[in-house]
Amino acid sequence: MQSKRIKIYSYAAALALAIPQYGQMSNPLLGLAQSDDGAQIQPVMGVLGSAGLAPAIALPSSVVKSHLAPGQGWALADDASGGLGLLKFSEGSLSAYQLIGNAAGGADLVAFSPRGTSAALATSKTGLLQVLKGLDKSATVLALTLPKTGASLVSLAVTDAADLVVGLFDDGGVYLLYPGAAAQFVTRLGLPSGIAFLPDQSALIVADGAAGLVSVLDGVGASLQTRASVSVGPLSGTPVLVSSTLDGRTLLLAGLGSSSMVRVSLSDLTVSSISVPSVVSRIDRFGGGNEFLFSGASSDTALWILAAGGPELQTAFAQPHGISKVSPRLRPEIVVVGRN
Repeated sequence: MQSKRIKIYSYAAALALAIPQYGQMSNPLLGLAQSDDGAQIQPVMGVLGSAGLAPAIALPSSVVKSHLAPGQGWALADDASGGLGLLKFSEGSLSAYQLIGNAAGGADLVAFSPRGTSAALATSKTGLLQVLKGLDKSATVLALTLPKTGASLVSLAVTDAADLVVGLFDDGGVYLLYPGAAAQFVTRLGLPSGIAFLPDQSALIVADGAAGLVSVLDGVGASLQTRASVSVGPLSGTPVLVSSTLDGRTLLLAGLGSSSMVRVSLSDLTVSSISVPSVVSRIDRFGGGNEFLFSGASSDTALWILAAGGPELQTAFAQPHGISKVSPRLRPEIVVVGRN
């Protein structure tokens, strides 16, 4: 297969309209943004191209740390009681908070399914693996013993149906952790690497940063098969963050702490990359499914958003406190690798 390099240029659109009154209908809710430390959740008001961060939502005093789910209608919360709570949001405000029965807080790793309806939580100190499902309705939890592999757990991935949980370990080993009483080997990746499931599917995305290869695997826990595999070039930063659009047709990847991102189209296996103007700290699906938060959202920093749904990748930011300021234009090179 031959490849070709096509240069495409885009620019950073400023999300910088001052917002004097966040509750006005003229400034609609664009989405929610969680700070990198999980200490606060802020509404993003306006529209792409003209928006800003509103003051943080007032959370219950017992909430120690929050974990905002994709879709942004709810979040898990470490409670001061030692339990795990479920925060529900409506129109940019907290609508309900309740503790989840038999669920424990303080997990080292928290991973949501692509739609956020399920979650997997691992606590290394106690060796506890929790699988939660029905977060959009009435959450239930299954508490398990975290299987041992002889290596340290780096990241988790869980399906929307909560029927599969996969773990990535620091030796590059990928194991099926649930269902089953023991860890079941799936594959081994070079480091750095990352994993995620596609929305509404049991198809596992594995990103091998050392080999610069991304693959979609079917039949995890049964007869493993490779659905697709594409070269994306070396990825740096541990772990490799992996996310997808809601339709499952587009992947986004970046190493934690890196300054570039990669988009993979699973429809035609084309790859595009972009240098971003801020260090990547997460790839959280935002809004309608084609925008992703990748950096920022604290009391004094801008929130950076990547729009990945169109023919070009574009970065944009929302100013803290709705301060009016226009960003300079950036012209990062996008390289598309396609098939002749």
